[in-house]
Amino acid sequence: MKSMTDDPKDRKARDIPTGRVSRFFRMGRLSSTVSSSYLGQKIKGAFQDEETRRRDLLKTHLRNAARMAETMGNMKGAVMKVGQMMSLGDDELLPPEATEILKVLQSSAPYLPFPRIRKRVEEELEGTLEELFAEFDEEPMAAASLGQVHRAQLKDGTAVAVKVQYPDIDKTIHSDLANVQTMLTASGVLGKAYDLDPYFRELEEMLVDELDYVQEAVNLVRMQELFGDEPNLTIPRYYPERSTERVLTMELAKGMTLDEFLDGDPPQEARNRAGWVIVELILKGFLLYQTMHADPQAGNYLFHADGSMVLLDYGCIKRFDRTFAVDFARALRAQLAHDREAVIDAYIQLGYIKPNCGPRTRTAFWEISEIYARPITRDRLYTYGSEPLAEIGKNLVIKHPACLNFHPPGFVVYLHRTLIGGYFVASRLRATGNYHQRVKEIVAQVLEEED
Repeated sequence: MKSMTDDPKDRKARDIPTGRVSRFFRMGRLSSTVSSSYLGQKIKGAFQDEETRRRDLLKTHLRNAARMAETMGNMKGAVMKVGQMMSLGDDELLPPEATEILKVLQSSAPYLPFPRIRKRVEEELEGTLEELFAEFDEEPMAAASLGQVHRAQLKDGTAVAVKVQYPDIDKTIHSDLANVQTMLTASGVLGKAYDLDPYFRELEEMLVDELDYVQEAVNLVRMQELFGDEPNLTIPRYYPERSTERVLTMELAKGMTLDEFLDGDPPQEARNRAGWVIVELILKGFLLYQTMHADPQAGNYLFHADGSMVLLDYGCIKRFDRTFAVDFARALRAQLAHDREAVIDAYIQLGYIKPNCGPRTRTAFWEISEIYARPITRDRLYTYGSEPLAEIGKNLVIKHPACLNFHPPGFVVYLHRTLIGGYFVASRLRATGNYHQRVKEIVAQVLEEED
C-alpha cells in the first residue's frame, strides 16, 4: 500500500511481548530495579543534607521514569495504560520533570510492525488492504496502550482513521495489572497512603470495556446524540462497513495536540473556550445525561486555533444511575451555598462517609470538599491552575488522619478520575470562566423535577 506519511516520526516499530512468562519477567526486572533505586536513595539520604537529598531524589525519580516509560511503552496493554495515567497528574504523584518523561507514552510510544497490523485488519475485515482502502498509511498516527491508529482513505476518497487492536493484548490485562500493582506498592513510589485496590479493579473493568470496538462505536453514536449540537465540539462519525470488534474506522479528525495548541500561545479567549468545552462535557455528561466520557487525558482531544475541540477515543464511556447523579447534584447545591452540614449529609447519602462518623471525620471531609470545590464555590471568574489544589489537598490529608475514614463506593473512581483529569487539562490551558454560575444552572436543571 502507498504510505501517506511524508515525514518520518521519531519512533520505532517493535513487536509486543504477549507471553505471560515473558511479561512477568519484564515487569519483575523493572520492579526490582525501581525498588532498589529508591531503597538505595533512602539509605544514602540519611547521610545527606536536605538540599543534596532533594536533588538526588529528583535524579532517582527521573531515572525511574525513563525506565518505566521504556518498559511500559514496549509492553503496551495495561502496563502502558498505568504509565499514561501516572503522566497525567503533573506533580500529583511524581515531580513534573518525571511526569514529563512519562508523557512520551501518550503520543510517541513504539508501535507494532506494519505486517502484524496488515494481517489483523485483513483478517477482521475479510479482504486485502488494497480491496478495502484506496490508501493506508504504514506508519501509525498514534500508538496507544491497546491499539494503534493509522491514516487511510476509503475508495470514495474519504480520509479516515483506522484504529487497530494489538493481537492477543486482551490476554495480558489481568496478569499485567497484578504485576504493576505489586511494583508500585513494593517500590513505595506512591507512598503508603494510597489504597490501590479499588483503582486497579476499576482499571481492569475499564480496559476490558475498551477492548470491544463494537461497544466503542455504540458509545460514539450515543455521544453524538447528546453533544452533537455543541457549537465548539466535534465528534467524528464512524464507518460500520469498515469496523469490527477489533478494528474501528472513523472520520479523520484534524486539529492540534494540547502541546501544539499551547506552543502557539493562543489568546485567552481560545483558552477559555476550550476550557468550557471540557467543563460542559463533564458537568452535562454526568449530571444531565448520566453518561460521561471518562478518559479526559490530553491525548483524547484535538484543538483548533479558536479553542474549539475534537473529542477522540470513546472506549471509556461511564454510565451512572440517575439517583446517584441527582444526589450528587444536591451535594453540589449545598457546596455552592457553603452549607457545611448539608454537604456532609449529602455525602453520607452518597456513601462517601458512614452515617455514624465522628466529628473529626466530618470536619476533615468538609475541609477537603471545600478545597476541591474552589473553582465553583464563589460567584467570580476563576482561572484553572491559579492555585496548587492538589498540593493543598495532600497537605490537608496529612493534617487530618481522619481522612482514612473516607470510603467512597468503588464505581466513583470513574467520576473522580474524570474530574481530576479535566482539572489538569483545564489547568494547562489556564482556562478562565465563571464556573460557579454554570454549575448552579445545571444543578438547578437537574433538581427542578426532583425536589
